[in-house]
Amino acid sequence: MSRSEYGLILDIQGAQSVAHGERGIARFVVEHAAALMRRSPRVRRLLLNPLQPFPGHLPAGLLASPLLGWSTLSGLRRELDSGDVAVHVMSPFELPDPATAVIPDHLMRPDVPLIVTLYDLIPYLMQERYLADPAWKMRYLQRIETIRGADLVLAISEATRQDALQHLGMDPDVVVNIGGGVSPIFRPEPFGVDAFAAACSAVSEIRRPFFFSVAGAEFRKNTERLIEAFAALPAGVRRQHQLVITCDLPATWRQAWLDHARTHGCDDGDLVLTGRVSDELLVRLYRGASLFVFPSLYEGFGLPVAEAIACGCPAVTSNVSSLPEILDHPPSTFDPTDPADISRAMELGVGDGGFRSALLEAVGRRAPLFNWDAVADRTLDAVRRRIDSRRWPAPHHPRTSRLRVALVTPLPPEIGGISSYSARLLPALAEQMDLDVLHPNPDTPEVRVPGVRMLPLIGLGRYVNPHSYDAVVYAIGNSPHHVATYEKLLVHTGIVWLHDVRIPHLIWHYAASHGIEPGDYIADLLHRHYGMRYPARALTDWSVALCDRYGLGLTPAVVRGSRGVIVHSALAERLLRLDLGPDASPPPIRVVPHAAAPLRPGGPIERRTPPVVGALGLVDEKKSPLLLLDALAEIPAGHRPRLTFVGPCEPWKREWLLGHAAEQGIEESVSFTGHVDSEEWWAAIDALTCVVQLRVGTNGESSGSIRDAMARGVPVITNQIGAEDELPPDSLVALPADVDASRLAAAILEVCDRPVVWRRLSEAGWAYSATVTDDAVAIELAAAITEMAARGN
Repeated sequence: MSRSEYGLILDIQGAQSVAHGERGIARFVVEHAAALMRRSPRVRRLLLNPLQPFPGHLPAGLLASPLLGWSTLSGLRRELDSGDVAVHVMSPFELPDPATAVIPDHLMRPDVPLIVTLYDLIPYLMQERYLADPAWKMRYLQRIETIRGADLVLAISEATRQDALQHLGMDPDVVVNIGGGVSPIFRPEPFGVDAFAAACSAVSEIRRPFFFSVAGAEFRKNTERLIEAFAALPAGVRRQHQLVITCDLPATWRQAWLDHARTHGCDDGDLVLTGRVSDELLVRLYRGASLFVFPSLYEGFGLPVAEAIACGCPAVTSNVSSLPEILDHPPSTFDPTDPADISRAMELGVGDGGFRSALLEAVGRRAPLFNWDAVADRTLDAVRRRIDSRRWPAPHHPRTSRLRVALVTPLPPEIGGISSYSARLLPALAEQMDLDVLHPNPDTPEVRVPGVRMLPLIGLGRYVNPHSYDAVVYAIGNSPHHVATYEKLLVHTGIVWLHDVRIPHLIWHYAASHGIEPGDYIADLLHRHYGMRYPARALTDWSVALCDRYGLGLTPAVVRGSRGVIVHSALAERLLRLDLGPDASPPPIRVVPHAAAPLRPGGPIERRTPPVVGALGLVDEKKSPLLLLDALAEIPAGHRPRLTFVGPCEPWKREWLLGHAAEQGIEESVSFTGHVDSEEWWAAIDALTCVVQLRVGTNGESSGSIRDAMARGVPVITNQIGAEDELPPDSLVALPADVDASRLAAAILEVCDRPVVWRRLSEAGWAYSATVTDDAVAIELAAAITEMAARGN
């Protein structure tokens, strides 16, 4: 192939139709694709729609081809960025459910020429019949606009080409008639074989010579008039013949046609309805018929007629649309709206020797023309003249082509640390990639970022194609806020951004929200994911606490099968690998640090005196508030700082903690802010001398509160597991996980009473925060996503 020739990416999803996967357009698609592969080395890829079923009837040549694969942006990026390929959508009017775009976004690029095959405009020309549903009509008309915007339209008949010119107003140079072909299995009976006897043996109801038609359960096929025409034949002709009709036939239509035949005077057995038949039987019927009759009111090509004459069967057809093109013999046509005219042609076809001889001569002349190699050659010639000869926009250079990513995450006003963190990172991430955000929020998000689309998560896989992104990234945490995210992840794999690496609460809420007994659901996960690595009692006495006690994070439920995992710390990575098991083959795992909060304008705060200690975030037993109160009580009254719990606190917890403080004699030193907004949050932190963040156990999470304090220059004291690995050792006071009140009191006193210690911690935390800004973390995230997006392609 010379450099001036464009390679072809063939979208063959028309072969995936569940209802019509082996006939009509599906057959045209696979035969056309196979012929293009035989006739030219141009074909680079054969694409299937990942949101539709795999076509089990693909011919062996396509099924075994190394070019066959799924249509995904990540898998096609190299070809699309090369600047030397054109996309040929071989069935642009597929209207699947879910209604994801048949021509996905990733194939619609100004630098990639678009070729489409146009079979017909029947719904457009008969809108009252086919487009009565407004939603269906909208989807169809969107495809019409795609046809209008295509760089080359391959019509399968001259009639279809003329329809495009007249009704769509298209440029005659853009629309080319390539015709249609017939599979090689449709050929005349070998010499010496009795074709009629073979048909009779295959269909026991056939007892006399027969007229044959391939119909359909719709008005356009005009079957009722065909039955009327058969009934109107001269008595002698009708008694000598049967009418055999083949198609996939619902029971109501079958009975209606039989009743219609009786109403018009036909006897039982005159009309034979075979239902759907195999190709082998269809060939026998074509060969054994006395005459093929095709009364359709409109066809884009008329494949059954071409198949019939390829089998040597003489044919008469309607005189409308593309049908006269098949035989190119005007005497063989009739007016499909007039049963008498149909009857006339049928009688001539079996009773007039001269008429029949002329039909057979036309059959011999025309049948060889309908072969797929000829269709492929006409296609390639059209591509040379229309695509290869034109200048197209310069392609995106692979080095500068931006990643296209969908980020699945909750956003404010949804409450939660992950929601707020994602919202804060969005502007920086949008600088690194083309970003859509898919949110599970029941309300419209409060966040607005230029260039970033905010889309409801419910649309993923319906009108948002997950495969038109380089990657879908799922932000996952251990709370009910992520149930909808988990639901989508189970269906559409992607990159998992784990903010927690123990997620039993999420799994419990998922099961409960779907009416599943959580214990049963999680017992099944334990059995499948952990084997012998869980206690037997977990199957009969399951609880979230039990999972916590035995370190069962349930992360295999979200990680296995993913393209990669992003975590915030080395500890999180270690816990994740342990949870996946000793023999696991995990996807790539990358540590991307949690971004620091925006640095305080004007530099770190000054040391606050008299001292105030703060505990940040939701007040919860896991944050050891009693231990903090006990430590405060051990500090001598003259040096004792005030303590403020900054964040939401349930009333009963507040009373409980104040009661404990009263027992210790420190009630006057303790206060609660309750829920605070963003401005109040930062003001509260700026009023603190130091922050004490305690934690019982770990889910591998990173504390946003710790980073918020450090970014303001407020020293941090913590017993959070892994903090000393995740953060510079001189930027905080790291205590053991089992710290007691005395040691905690000593640490608080040292930070609050020694200015040198306070200043060292403040400056180190501030300096570290300056290295993990939103922009810096966004660059690391983009690098990790880029690496994972390429996995498996």
